[in-house]
Amino acid sequence: MSNETKIGLLTVIAVSLLIWGFKFLQGQNMLSSSSFLYAKYENVDRLTTSEPVLINGFQVGRVARIYFAKDMKTLEVEMEIDNGIDVPKTAVAEIVSTGVMGGKEIILQFDGACSGATCAASGDYLEGNTKSMIASMIGNPKDLDPYIDVMKNGVTGVVDTLKAQLSDPNSEASQSVDDAKIIIANLKS
Repeated sequence: MSNETKIGLLTVIAVSLLIWGFKFLQGQNMLSSSSFLYAKYENVDRLTTSEPVLINGFQVGRVARIYFAKDMKTLEVEMEIDNGIDVPKTAVAEIVSTGVMGGKEIILQFDGACSGATCAASGDYLEGNTKSMIASMIGNPKDLDPYIDVMKNGVTGVVDTLKAQLSDPNSEASQSVDDAKIIIANLKS
């Protein structure tokens, strides 16, 4: 084999590895087969490509592409789902915030497993939904009820104490309010 042939073969291998490595760093694995599911959104809330797609906190894919639909009002998100992961047709693809710094991910929400015709095939559209940052962090609003009750009781106690202090003319709080009134009257004059 001539030197030119060896250099040409080495160049083809190097370029192939470079392309594969670049795609791998983008989150695309060119050596495995995947299915593609789609969802439509009014607002993707700064979702970008290569963001994870999760089921119960486990990554099952990634966002492959985001583009405008033909109506130019909605956005379509193409999700690359790993081979062997069955997603029901009734699943909801929900965009959620991962933290205060603005990270996003898609969580596939559904009730139970699917089989056969109830599973989404490659190219199917899922329902799309976007959760706000606060709603993403809270999760279930019913989880906040005990904390709200504790805060309500604490604030009620503080307000009652403040009312009692202000209604007593000999208390320091009442005297401080009277002194503030005198200072404001002096400043006006």
